[in-house]
Amino acid sequence: MHILCVDGFRGASLDSHGPAPCNNTKSHSCAEFMPEKTWSNDTISMNDKQVRVLTLNCWGLKLVSKLRPLRLEAISAQLAQDGDSYDIVCLQEVWVESDFDQIKKACVDHFPYTKYYYSGIIAGPGLAVLSRWPIESAYVHRFGLNGRPSAFFRGDWYVGKSVASATIIHPSNHRIEILNAHMHAPYGPGDANYTCHRTSQAWEMARIAKRSMDAGNLTIVTGDLNSRPSSLTHQLFENMALLQDAWESRHGEFSGDLSEMTPEQQIEEAGVTCNSRLNSWRASRPLSDACRLDYIFFDPSRATVREARVAFTDKIEGGCSVSDHFGVSAVFELTPQDKSRHRKVSSATLTTMFDEFLALVTTYKGTSITQARVRNWHFMASILVVIGLLVSVWWAAADNRAYVGFIYILAAVVIAVTGVVDGLIGYLFGNTEMRALLELESELELAKRMLAKE
Repeated sequence: MHILCVDGFRGASLDSHGPAPCNNTKSHSCAEFMPEKTWSNDTISMNDKQVRVLTLNCWGLKLVSKLRPLRLEAISAQLAQDGDSYDIVCLQEVWVESDFDQIKKACVDHFPYTKYYYSGIIAGPGLAVLSRWPIESAYVHRFGLNGRPSAFFRGDWYVGKSVASATIIHPSNHRIEILNAHMHAPYGPGDANYTCHRTSQAWEMARIAKRSMDAGNLTIVTGDLNSRPSSLTHQLFENMALLQDAWESRHGEFSGDLSEMTPEQQIEEAGVTCNSRLNSWRASRPLSDACRLDYIFFDPSRATVREARVAFTDKIEGGCSVSDHFGVSAVFELTPQDKSRHRKVSSATLTTMFDEFLALVTTYKGTSITQARVRNWHFMASILVVIGLLVSVWWAAADNRAYVGFIYILAAVVIAVTGVVDGLIGYLFGNTEMRALLELESELELAKRMLAKE
């Protein structure tokens, strides 16, 4: 089997937006629905054991990403050329629908079943899935914490970062659930790193994956998670959802010093996918900036890893890389279910992880409160300033200085608009973010109480 992942997941009792059944079940633009079955150990044939998966961040921001049309065309051509090497393809940052249409058209012979996800305010989450096998159902779950509307120049809040689910029917009529995501990016140290938001997204995604596994699906989590292997995000997938990192499962956990390695060694030994000097868009970055941000996680009780490698590293005509990230591919071998292959995680390890997460939430709550208060103060101060400016207009008119009155009115309009917008962000978004943090804190406390009872 071959899998190329484009964000997706299934089976969780969350808001879902699955495609409506269509009359032509062979259509390439709609999902085909199949009768429900559970995974049986005796139905995996010797000829249907392999599942090949690819995930790739395409860097497809309109008007922002450099040489986007050229690069997306190259990605389409390479997928069409290498289509026999994958069964499922997962893509991130495909924010222009015409780019996805181009990819879908080029690869229709290899991947007749596709799903593009639309949820979001402006461009959608940029997630897509291509599959050799029928997509039974699909939905998208928007993350509860997802950046701030004030950071419009970053765009995470406006595109609606999400986890996308696609439930794919394997030729044996059993289900593979793909969960594809592009988590919030870190933009700098401190508050600009968005560590709390990103970890909250991992918490939601890990619980969805766990429910999918419990429902009997072969669950595969993939995407640009914007997190390093040692992060709390990575721990949540491994310790709470009991998934395995395909790269580490095959190559082991990397503990070396990336700054002392060549770019080639960084890829071969550490699985680096971002900020590699071999990537034309990051060629000037220090060796120490190289990192692994793109992942494929899987349920080890139902599959083993035969191969995991960094993909899409070749440059196209003109000498540029197809994206600012490299892709990741993995080959899995399906096995009869054996839960003993799940990693053994002690209650002490989980408690420590939850305590670390709670400390992160507590710290960020202070930041959230401060930001909301500053915005609300700005709104109230703007009211006083606008009143003062309007009074000043009267004095300017009394002295027959019309141009001064115009300046005061223009200033009053600008201050009123910015004050109202900031007040709305401070009150509406501030309350929304705080309640999301309180909910997250409550869920973590509940998880700790349940551990204490074991």
